Amino acid sequence: MLLKRAVENRYCETVASRRVAVVTGPRQSGKTTLVRSQLAGTGTFRTLDDQGVLDAALADPSGFVTLGQRPLVIDEIQRGGDALVRAIKSAVDKDSGPGQFVLSGSSNFLTVPTISESLAGRAGFVEVWPFTQSEIAGTAGNFIDSVLDGTPPLSEHRPSNLRRRDMLERVCAGGYPEVHQLPVPQRAGWFRDYVRTTIDRDVVELSGIRKVPEMNQLLSLQLNPDSLVT
Repeated sequence: MLLKRAVENRYCETVASRRVAVVTGPRQSGKTTLVRSQLAGTGTFRTLDDQGVLDAALADPSGFVTLGQRPLVIDEIQRGGDALVRAIKSAVDKDSGPGQFVLSGSSNFLTVPTISESLAGRAGFVEVWPFTQSEIAGTAGNFIDSVLDGTPPLSEHRPSNLRRRDMLERVCAGGYPEVHQLPVPQRAGWFRDYVRTTIDRDVVELSGIRKVPEMNQLLSLQLNPDSLVT
C-alpha cells in the first residue's frame, strides 16, 4: 500500500504551474514512486537507468523530448548530460505552457559538473525526503512547523506517549521506505549497503572521484570522530 506523501500537494502544484518540475532527493527516498503515482493514466514515464532509453536520449536529445504524452517524466535525469537538458530548455522556450516535463534524479542536477544549464525561470523544484513519522503513522503532523512559527506555543504541546525504547527504534529505523519492509535484524545491513553503493556509484558518477576507498575512510572518520585522537 502506498503511503500518502506530505509533498504531494506541492508536487502537483508545481507540475500544474511550471513548465518544468524538478524532483530531487536522496536515492530510495520515494521520488520515482511519487511521480509515477501522480501520472494517473496521463503523461509518459521514461527512466535513463534503462540503457536503451539512455542511448536514445544521448543519440537524439531533441527528438527524445518531443515524443510522448505530457508531462514527460524523465527519471535519473543527471545521466542524460548537458545536451538533453538543453533540448528540454529549447522545447519549453518554444512552448511556455505548464506541465511539460518532470525531471527526477538522485541528485540536484544543477550540481552535476557535466551540466551547465540551470533552467532558471523555467523550472520549479520539489525535494522528496524519506518518510516522516507522521507519514509512517498516517497522521497529519506539523510539530516542527508549529514550533518554528510559535502557533501554538511549545508549552501547549502535549508530551508524547512513546516510551524511550519506542523512540530509539524509530530513530534507528529512519524513514527510507525500503527499510520498513525489512525484518529488524536486516536493517543495519541495508544502511551499510546504501552507503557503499552511494559512494561507489553516485559520488563517482557525479563528481569524477576515483579514490573510492579513501571516501569510505573519510566517512568512517566523520561517523567516529574519536578515531581522530591518537
